[in-house]
Amino acid sequence: MRHRILWTLAILNAVLLTTLVVRATGDNLAMAAPGRPADYLLISGEIPGGPSSVVFVLDTTNSLLGGMAYTQQGQQGRLEAMPRIDLSGYFNPPAPKKGR
Repeated sequence: MRHRILWTLAILNAVLLTTLVVRATGDNLAMAAPGRPADYLLISGEIPGGPSSVVFVLDTTNSLLGGMAYTQQGQQGRLEAMPRIDLSGYFNPPAPKKGR
């Protein structure tokens, strides 16, 4: 009985070692996404006259402004997304034209 358990453990260790060696020498397909991740700035606030609080999301890398509002209706709440606003004109204003 002991010999059977010993041989089973030896075979299991050999299979695990083979798996480890094959995985270590193979190509690693997990790669990071190209480029730099975006920088986000989250600002909490309230809209005057509105029934809910708002979290503004500013994506400084892509020059976008969005927001999320949580509204409470009875016992259920809803998370609503605001449409994105392109701020590229504010972050990258056009260069002034030279006069002739």
